[in-house]
Amino acid sequence: MHDWIVGMDVSSLVEVEDCGGKFYDNGIEGDALSILKAHGANMVRLRLWNDPYDAEGNSYSAGYSDIKTVLKLAKRLSLDLTGFLICITVIVGRIRANRQFRKPGRV
Repeated sequence: MHDWIVGMDVSSLVEVEDCGGKFYDNGIEGDALSILKAHGANMVRLRLWNDPYDAEGNSYSAGYSDIKTVLKLAKRLSLDLTGFLICITVIVGRIRANRQFRKPGRV
Protein backbone atom coordinates (compact mmCIF):
# COMPACT_ATOMS: atom_id res chain seq x y z
CA MET A 1 0.00 0.00 0.00
CA HIS A 2 1.20 3.48 -0.83
CA ASP A 3 1.72 6.03 1.92
CA TRP A 4 -0.07 8.71 -0.11
CA ILE A 5 -2.87 8.71 -2.64
CA VAL A 6 -1.65 10.39 -5.81
CA GLY A 7 -4.57 10.79 -8.12
CA MET A 8 -6.84 12.81 -10.32
CA ASP A 9 -10.23 12.77 -12.03
CA VAL A 10 -10.09 10.99 -15.41
CA SER A 11 -13.84 11.00 -16.07
CA SER A 12 -13.40 13.00 -19.27
CA LEU A 13 -10.62 10.80 -20.67
CA VAL A 14 -12.75 8.81 -23.15
CA GLU A 15 -14.42 11.97 -24.45
CA VAL A 16 -11.05 13.70 -24.87
CA GLU A 17 -9.69 10.67 -26.74
CA ASP A 18 -12.82 10.52 -28.93
CA CYS A 19 -12.24 14.17 -29.85
CA GLY A 20 -8.68 13.38 -30.94
CA GLY A 21 -6.84 14.27 -27.75
CA LYS A 22 -3.35 12.79 -27.45
CA PHE A 23 -1.04 12.48 -24.46
CA TYR A 24 2.74 12.81 -24.40
CA ASP A 25 5.56 12.12 -21.99
CA ASN A 26 8.81 13.85 -22.92
CA GLY A 27 7.58 14.22 -26.51
CA ILE A 28 6.62 10.55 -26.90
CA GLU A 29 2.92 9.78 -27.44
CA GLY A 30 1.45 7.27 -25.00
CA ASP A 31 -1.62 6.08 -23.14
CA ALA A 32 -2.75 8.69 -20.63
CA LEU A 33 -3.20 6.19 -17.79
CA SER A 34 0.21 4.63 -18.36
CA ILE A 35 1.82 8.07 -18.37
CA LEU A 36 0.05 8.99 -15.12
CA LYS A 37 1.17 5.74 -13.50
CA ALA A 38 4.75 6.29 -14.64
CA HIS A 39 4.68 9.63 -12.81
CA GLY A 40 3.40 8.19 -9.54
CA ALA A 41 -0.39 8.12 -9.89
CA ASN A 42 -1.99 5.29 -7.93
CA MET A 43 -5.66 6.30 -7.76
CA VAL A 44 -8.23 8.04 -9.95
CA ARG A 45 -11.78 9.29 -9.61
CA LEU A 46 -14.54 8.39 -12.08
CA ARG A 47 -17.82 10.31 -12.11
CA LEU A 48 -21.00 8.36 -12.83
CA TRP A 49 -24.02 10.50 -13.69
CA ASN A 50 -27.57 9.21 -13.81
CA ASP A 51 -28.26 11.49 -16.81
CA PRO A 52 -25.08 12.74 -18.54
CA TYR A 53 -26.69 13.66 -21.89
CA ASP A 54 -29.06 16.33 -23.18
CA ALA A 55 -32.25 15.59 -25.14
CA GLU A 56 -30.22 15.22 -28.37
CA GLY A 57 -27.80 12.73 -26.80
CA ASN A 58 -24.90 15.18 -26.45
CA SER A 59 -22.61 15.04 -23.45
CA TYR A 60 -22.73 17.95 -21.00
CA SER A 61 -18.92 18.07 -21.36
CA ALA A 62 -18.61 15.86 -18.33
CA GLY A 63 -16.75 13.05 -20.05
CA TYR A 64 -19.87 11.13 -21.03
CA SER A 65 -19.90 9.72 -17.45
CA ASP A 66 -22.52 7.06 -18.16
CA ILE A 67 -22.31 3.48 -16.84
CA LYS A 68 -20.90 2.14 -20.13
CA THR A 69 -18.03 4.66 -20.13
CA VAL A 70 -17.31 4.23 -16.41
CA LEU A 71 -17.08 0.44 -16.83
CA LYS A 72 -14.83 0.86 -19.88
CA LEU A 73 -12.47 3.11 -17.89
CA ALA A 74 -12.61 0.84 -14.83
CA LYS A 75 -11.40 -2.09 -16.94
CA ARG A 76 -8.53 0.00 -18.27
CA LEU A 77 -7.70 1.17 -14.77
CA SER A 78 -7.61 -2.32 -13.32
CA LEU A 79 -4.61 -2.96 -15.56
CA ASP A 80 -2.75 0.24 -14.75
CA LEU A 81 -3.43 1.67 -11.30
CA THR A 82 -3.90 0.55 -7.73
CA GLY A 83 -7.49 1.70 -7.39
CA PHE A 84 -10.27 4.04 -8.31
CA LEU A 85 -13.10 5.89 -6.65
CA ILE A 86 -16.51 6.11 -8.32
CA CYS A 87 -18.39 9.32 -7.54
CA ILE A 88 -22.11 8.93 -8.30
CA THR A 89 -23.82 12.17 -9.31
CA VAL A 90 -27.62 12.21 -9.39
CA ILE A 91 -29.11 15.06 -11.39
CA VAL A 92 -32.73 15.76 -10.48
CA GLY A 93 -33.29 18.82 -12.66
CA ARG A 94 -31.18 20.68 -15.15
CA ILE A 95 -29.89 24.14 -14.35
CA ARG A 96 -30.79 26.58 -17.08
CA ALA A 97 -28.39 29.50 -17.43
CA ASN A 98 -31.06 31.77 -18.90
CA ARG A 99 -33.21 31.27 -15.78
CA GLN A 100 -30.58 31.99 -13.18
CA PHE A 101 -30.67 35.42 -11.64
CA ARG A 102 -28.30 37.08 -9.25
CA LYS A 103 -29.87 38.39 -6.07
CA PRO A 104 -29.31 42.07 -5.40
CA GLY A 105 -26.23 42.67 -3.30
CA ARG A 106 -24.65 39.32 -4.20
CA VAL A 107 -21.70 38.78 -6.47
